[in-house]
Amino acid sequence: MFIIILLTILITLIGDLCIFGIILSVMAYNEEKLEIQHLMELNQRNYQFYQFAVMQQKNIRFFYHDLSNHLMALEILREQGKEIEMKVYAEKILKQYKKQLPEFKTGNVMLDILIQYYQINKDTFHLIVIGTVPEQFNFEKILSILQSLESVYSGKTLTLQFGNSLRLEVPKVQDIKIQECLKQLRKENSACEIVEVDD
Repeated sequence: MFIIILLTILITLIGDLCIFGIILSVMAYNEEKLEIQHLMELNQRNYQFYQFAVMQQKNIRFFYHDLSNHLMALEILREQGKEIEMKVYAEKILKQYKKQLPEFKTGNVMLDILIQYYQINKDTFHLIVIGTVPEQFNFEKILSILQSLESVYSGKTLTLQFGNSLRLEVPKVQDIKIQECLKQLRKENSACEIVEVDD
């Protein structure tokens, strides 16, 4: 009788260990699946930004290519004394210039494109930049930080301040997930001070 009870306990214990192993395997699989999904979303955002940046660079290249022709045409109009036509033509070039080149002139072309991307893309936050961008600037780091915050602060305004140090102001939100995200970003990016401010 004792042996039967012992075998029953042993079989139950082995069954429990098998079930526990299966549960651990399923949990590990789900974690891997979530990590892969997160990386795919990050790659998709990177690709969208890359496409936007390429489009902006093409626009800039086309505009600068045409610039010499525009200057020649303005010079001809000036030499012919056609002041009104010259003014109309110059205004037309200015409108074209505003459409083709980033509106923001931080001194860093990639940052200008990044700001414009966040201004145009309605699915994310609105980005404001204050201060002068230093010549030595780690663009990849700030891009990584901003991409981490895209879905978290969708529809909100973030302010990037350049001064003695780099500072990113984000709206104060009482959400455990957002607080964990900010805590992790602060830990990974000591060069950028991430500060929560009231809306």
